[in-house]
Amino acid sequence: IVNRPMHGGGLRTRSGMHFETLAPSRVDVLFVNEPWQSGTSVVAVCTGDASDDQVVDKALAVARAEGLDLIVATNRDQRSTDAARVVHLDHFGETELVQLCEQNDARLLVMPARDGAERGHLLTTLLDRLSCSVLHIAPVDRR
Repeated sequence: IVNRPMHGGGLRTRSGMHFETLAPSRVDVLFVNEPWQSGTSVVAVCTGDASDDQVVDKALAVARAEGLDLIVATNRDQRSTDAARVVHLDHFGETELVQLCEQNDARLLVMPARDGAERGHLLTTLLDRLSCSVLHIAPVDRR
C-alpha cells in the first residue's frame, strides 16, 4: 500500500518515477488517495485479457464491502447485471479513464497490469490526475 494524499493543504506527495517501477510488480498495489470515504462507486477496467476475472472479483469485493456501485468498463459486448453496470469504452487511455471515474464519482479505480512501455506512464499520469484511489492488479503469471 502506498499512501498519496491528494487533498491536503496544497501539499501532494510525489514519488515520480517510483510509480513506474511498481507497474510491472508481481503483487497488487493500492494507491490510496485521501479521503478514502469520498466517492460512490468502484470502476473496474476489463480490457479482454486474462486478468479481467481477477479485476472484476477484486472490484466487486470492495464495492460490496463498502456499499458502493460497481461500474465495469469494457471494450466487449456485455450487459449490465444486478452486480454491475457495464460501460463500453473503445480506448482505455488516460483521458477516457479520468472522465469515466469523474462521471461515476469513483472512490476506487481497479485496473489490470498492461503490457508494453506505456503501462508505467499510464499509471503515473492517472495517479497525477485522478481524485480516487487506484488498485493496480499484478500481471497474471502465465508459466
